[in-house]
Amino acid sequence: MVVLSATLEESVSSGIDLNTNAFLLVHGWTAGALLLESADKLLPACQSAKTLSELAAETSAKEGPLAIVLRCCSALGYLHFDPLSRTYTAADGTELQELLSCLGPASEAGKCLRQLYSQAKPPFQIASDGFNLCLDAWKDVRPSWKASNSKALGILLDGVVLAPLLTSLTYNARWNEQGLDMGREKAFDNFEFRALSKASCEVLGSMFQELGIGSVNPDGAVLLSAKGRQRVYSYYVPTSYSPLLSKFHEVLYSDPGWGFAGDLDPDDGEIHVDRTLNVVGSGAQHTTLFKDLLDHVHKVFDNDKFETQPKFVIDTGCGDGHLLHTIYAHVRDQTARGKVLEDHPLTMIGVDFNEKARVATACNLEEHKVPHRVIAGDIGKPAALMTQLKRKKVDPSKALHVRSFLDHDRPYIAAKQPPAEDSAAAAFAMAELADFVHLDKDGAPIPPLELFASLVEHMARWADALQGSHGLCMLEVMQLDVPTTKRFMNDCVSFHFDILQGLSRQYMVSAVSFAMSCAMAGLFPTDFKAVQAYPEQGRYCRMLNQHLVRKPYVIRLAELADLPKLECLEEKAWAPCLRASSEVLKSRLQKVPTGNFVCEVDGEVVAVLYTQRIPAVSAVDSQKFMDLSSSHDPKGRVLQLIAISADADAKVVGVGSDLRSFALLLAKLDPTVDTVIGVTRCSNYSAKNGSDMAGYVAGHVQGKHADKTLGFHTGYGAHVARPVPDFRPEDEDNEGTGVLIQYDVKSWTASHMDITPANAVGEKKTPENTATAVDVLRGILADMKHPVKDEDLSLGFFNLGIDSLEMVRIRNQLSTWAGRELPSTFLLDFPSVQEAAAELQRQKGKDGKKTSALEVIRQVMADMQRPLSDDQLNLGFFVLGIDSLEMIRIKNKLSQWLGEELSSTFLLDHPNVQELATEVDKLVSKRQKNGSGDAEANSEPTILDVDLLLQVQEKLKKAYSLSQNQKKMAALVAKHSDDKAAYAKALEPLLAEVEGSVLVSLGIIDDLQAANLQKGRKLLALSTRRLRRKEEVAKNEQERLAARIGWGLFYP
Repeated sequence: MVVLSATLEESVSSGIDLNTNAFLLVHGWTAGALLLESADKLLPACQSAKTLSELAAETSAKEGPLAIVLRCCSALGYLHFDPLSRTYTAADGTELQELLSCLGPASEAGKCLRQLYSQAKPPFQIASDGFNLCLDAWKDVRPSWKASNSKALGILLDGVVLAPLLTSLTYNARWNEQGLDMGREKAFDNFEFRALSKASCEVLGSMFQELGIGSVNPDGAVLLSAKGRQRVYSYYVPTSYSPLLSKFHEVLYSDPGWGFAGDLDPDDGEIHVDRTLNVVGSGAQHTTLFKDLLDHVHKVFDNDKFETQPKFVIDTGCGDGHLLHTIYAHVRDQTARGKVLEDHPLTMIGVDFNEKARVATACNLEEHKVPHRVIAGDIGKPAALMTQLKRKKVDPSKALHVRSFLDHDRPYIAAKQPPAEDSAAAAFAMAELADFVHLDKDGAPIPPLELFASLVEHMARWADALQGSHGLCMLEVMQLDVPTTKRFMNDCVSFHFDILQGLSRQYMVSAVSFAMSCAMAGLFPTDFKAVQAYPEQGRYCRMLNQHLVRKPYVIRLAELADLPKLECLEEKAWAPCLRASSEVLKSRLQKVPTGNFVCEVDGEVVAVLYTQRIPAVSAVDSQKFMDLSSSHDPKGRVLQLIAISADADAKVVGVGSDLRSFALLLAKLDPTVDTVIGVTRCSNYSAKNGSDMAGYVAGHVQGKHADKTLGFHTGYGAHVARPVPDFRPEDEDNEGTGVLIQYDVKSWTASHMDITPANAVGEKKTPENTATAVDVLRGILADMKHPVKDEDLSLGFFNLGIDSLEMVRIRNQLSTWAGRELPSTFLLDFPSVQEAAAELQRQKGKDGKKTSALEVIRQVMADMQRPLSDDQLNLGFFVLGIDSLEMIRIKNKLSQWLGEELSSTFLLDHPNVQELATEVDKLVSKRQKNGSGDAEANSEPTILDVDLLLQVQEKLKKAYSLSQNQKKMAALVAKHSDDKAAYAKALEPLLAEVEGSVLVSLGIIDDLQAANLQKGRKLLALSTRRLRRKEEVAKNEQERLAARIGWGLFYP
């Protein structure tokens, strides 16, 4: 299920139930230290709008940590931040007053919570001072904030007590002081509370009952249930920063560089974090993410071109070598390369600045007999690292680099050439990072433009180092802006994570600005659609998983200084009647400085893409192409692609396509974009040929012919929505009509590879032991003189140069192989080799479709390399090693199999395999009993309500009254005045075009596909008949018919 929002206000009704509000509790623990300082004197100082500098001067706080406090208060709704004036103003109201009252300088709660931060640092032992402080706070002081008129504040302050307590209880049940795991299976069987007093047990019991994780038995001992408690593992990373939060008053007012400034030896350890607790907490999540990173690695090594494959895998920031070991084991056991390692050896290279990490990597890889070398290196100095590698006889051109969560943790290096403050790049940085806070080692804030410029130069240094190599497979974490953080407060870790990472000098940026920095450095994904964002199918992006390579061009924001070059591109790309004037181009650059992108090759601009924002898709109905910029709305959530102009003689081909793909990737990652549209034109249509636009477009969609321009979009996943009359009057060939296309980028997810052990080298591949759909499809294309390289499997068929006749032949041959007739639109619905093959393979396996939920779960878990045995069916998912990311995948697979969306907490409500399978099978039985499959056929047809029908009729009147439609109908009357049947037949395509466009614009049908169009027109006719007795409907129907009849048409 795609979460549309999970705000603080929407979540408080569930209280502190750990199944639903686990994030709010750890948010509260993190924010508590900052809120204590806010209530003291910071928030009272914000009664009038003040800048950061003004507040720092008035309160004597240091600007860096103060900025993080203000950001925290903005996200919680206690402050309003104006990004233009960069001022903060208190948000007067109940929430703010309750905060000031509850945590004021003299409050009992404030004193108690300060004591918890200083003395209850997790993980502490049961019955320790920290443990007793938490129980006393819960029993004696909690009632004061529980009685608050702010439910949100009460939950947040509960988290200050619960997060360290729950962290300590669960950690000590499973890990020892050195962080060694003593066993997942019995982690919760060894809680021993019998030594506690009866009063303490009662406090714990009531606490656990309210959390939904336990109860007290008659003997006074605490019993824990399976539900919810595993979510506490996500508390380990944030609570590991308790040393830093315990010093926050000092950091805020006297020593902002505490723990980071001065001559610190990285081998001496860290004072701001409990690293053991941090590593334990991050380990489980990293395991899943490493598996996803293997998807990219797998593609590099799972082929028989061994001579061209990497000889080295280099992990910069190797830690203990776990990722290198994981990759080597995968290549050895799961890829074709693994069968020939004796002839084509693979050496793993561990690079780290920390000597202890290098030693740990060497020991780990040696223990597992992995060929390796370790090298001292700094992520901020890739050129020096390349020199070191060459000295160690490591050829950088034969290397694949991998990296996990390190670039944001790099030492900050100020940019040498930051963009001018009036540039488009500066506007982009200020817009994307407006409310972000980053600190230098001394605790001073780094301005957004400087931070972004530093990141671009960092990625450029790595782009130079990666030149000629196999690229970089990387995992990286992102930061959310404040509005998105507020919108998804209870759906992810962003709120607390971003506070702690900011305080600990980690330089996370938004996903959009990270992708932009890579593009400006010349680093691009090998496949834009293979970029994996977390959460999958989410409305925001917390992490990215991608394979970047250096390409011979860069993409950057278009600047006003580019205007002469853009004018030249306009002349090269467009016919005279279709060219935009210099004034139009200038308007695009000025109105939308952050939405236009140019591609540069060797410093020369060779292509440009113009975009803008609009509030709704329907806005296109009132647009004119040459005046599009006037409809730009900076707050619009629809991204409109305006035009691509490319130099056909450029040294690099396909830059226009890559510009489009890059813009779509940004839109996918951008939480302020809901969908992407464009109004394009047909390149092969001409009204002079006697055909109508709607019929021509439908012919392309149905595969009867291929239009190059439409194919550019549909071949990459866009769907054709409808014609847009009078959009581009100067386009005479298209009769001024544009074609609305739409990309549903938010539904794009990177497909996870079905990784199975590779066949032995030399073994003949047969249909029984290979992914034959890919082989068959590639064979057909090769026979047709269209051989497809591995890297081109995701390209659209039209981009491969395949025309409509060849598409028909391909479909016919695939039908023969599949043993059934494939739909005529099959290769349009699945428009690349990769997608078509995957769908064929899925359909081919339908006969063996799983008949029970248990079979589905077994298969999904086997695909995740976690096969289930019968004796594991009653174990909880977390006990089986399944983390939250994998649980989402299990839920999604079950939803697909079931045919309906399961709730986001479904696996938490049914936390073991047997319980989950039983519940899903009940849903299946219920649907079968209710006959859901025949419900639509047996029920009375739905009709449009009166208000919507009136809207349809009004739009149809206007459409039929357009001069171009009146002329067409008049021409038909003149041509068929003696033949009523011929007239009716000739009129039908025009009626379909007009009515279809209106039905799509109002969301009644999704697109102009023949089946949808027919269903929509039948619905319109049925609704009109049913509601004709209503006077207003009848009147409108007469007016609509009159407009349709127009020039005295006598055949209504």
